[in-house]
Amino acid sequence: MLSKPGGFKITIRKALKHDLGEILRIHEESPRELGKEDPKWFKALLESNSKRILFLIALIGDKALGYSLAYRSRSRGYIENIAIDESHRGQGIGSMLLEETEKILLNRGVREIYLCVKDWNKSALNFYLKHNYKIKGTILWFTAPPERVKTNDPEIDYTVIDVNAGLLKPRLKYYASYWSSFVDEVDRYIYKKKLYRAERAILVRRGRRAIACAIYSDGDELIVDSISLSSYNAIEALEALLNSLKNIAIARDSKIIEIPVDSSKQKLIELLVESGFKMNESEFLLHKELIED
Repeated sequence: MLSKPGGFKITIRKALKHDLGEILRIHEESPRELGKEDPKWFKALLESNSKRILFLIALIGDKALGYSLAYRSRSRGYIENIAIDESHRGQGIGSMLLEETEKILLNRGVREIYLCVKDWNKSALNFYLKHNYKIKGTILWFTAPPERVKTNDPEIDYTVIDVNAGLLKPRLKYYASYWSSFVDEVDRYIYKKKLYRAERAILVRRGRRAIACAIYSDGDELIVDSISLSSYNAIEALEALLNSLKNIAIARDSKIIEIPVDSSKQKLIELLVESGFKMNESEFLLHKELIED
């Protein structure tokens, strides 16, 4: 696609493997807004060739100006990132990427789009509000040093398995955060194709039945990407997960555990607070319905 904001011809096309360096450069210009990301994960997305993933890049000639990354799950879409080169912000490139993303997703059967914005990122929030997105909810990020996490052994017979996320098979219906239902589907596809093997999964079983699951990455920080449960009332299963995450974080010398939860999941929040977690950051969940012209 060609456009001419400010008199320049801008091309927006599908991002390719050879664009990885430029995408990483732009992403690393905004670490606080976009969060940390393993370069190998971007590489895996570019190599996946999946219609679940929409990765676009905006260029003038060979110079990348920005990129957008979105996922599709049946009739729903989720925008992971829109990032613009620092020297080209405020020139309408973000709007171009957003509009092209919406157009392509609509053509692929998507009828509603979701995304998240950090609560302090007022410029991003205003950008999406201007494009008719509405605030639908809030995601709370809870953190705790592992040695301060207070856990009790649940009063159920259970087994805990810590495996590479690519080996994970059970799918549980209820997610602790809404956006995890989008990200989890793409994650599993990437793991299945063996394009990325860095993340781990904890699976809690009662007998042969899976009752809770957490996908996480560890290091100085143990960051939980998603938690899924067999039921929102499966508090004992969550206790088993927390106990396992605590032990793993201590064993691997992680300084902090981070867990995202929707603000509407009151029972889960109460358990996290009782276990010593504190809310450290929040994000707005935004939503927009797509309408065909």
